[in-house]
Amino acid sequence: MEEDPSVPEGAIQSIKLSLSSEHEIRTYSTNDCPVTQPKQLRDSFLGLPLETGECNSCGASENGKCEGSKTKSY
Repeated sequence: MEEDPSVPEGAIQSIKLSLSSEHEIRTYSTNDCPVTQPKQLRDSFLGLPLETGECNSCGASENGKCEGSKTKSY
């Protein structure tokens, strides 16, 4: 495989991580639906598997293709 000369090379020098404040979390939240009961965790915005078979966040209909489902495997 040949390297593309138009793609610049570089190295990451540092990464700064921080925690968001409660105000920032509420400001940038996309879903204003508080989870008040355990059964609410089957929200269609949290990824598959769902009864409908389609993720409302990414639109995927297969577990392996849903971004929300890729983070954990059971």
